[in-house]
Amino acid sequence: MDYGEYSYNEILRKKKITDLASYFYLTDEQFDELFQFLLTYPLAAIVCGRATISLLNGTENIKSFNVQPKNSTFDAIRVTNTLFSVTPHYTPSSRGGGSSWSGGGGSSNNNNNNNNNNNNNNNR
Repeated sequence: MDYGEYSYNEILRKKKITDLASYFYLTDEQFDELFQFLLTYPLAAIVCGRATISLLNGTENIKSFNVQPKNSTFDAIRVTNTLFSVTPHYTPSSRGGGSSWSGGGGSSNNNNNNNNNNNNNNNR
């Protein structure tokens, strides 16, 4: 790719769209549209769900379209002229057998034991 005609800021924007394209199957037209969107709107934000890309200028939704994700490693992506942020997909792990948490005699248990001991001592 020849970057000779682009300014430094344009190269950074193009890099952000290239990074975004690693998460979605984008056509050349969509790639160019996203790049031009960042160049055109002063408050541009590209907000992505797992299968939707929305183009926002401030709070105004300019356009939304469906896309096919390349993977399921993310829940959301936000791209602006100064930011590229990915919210990773979180899958809770399943635990085998019994409780979903392990308490190793934490402070709550210790406080209960101390209260019981104090009550027993007071009853004598």
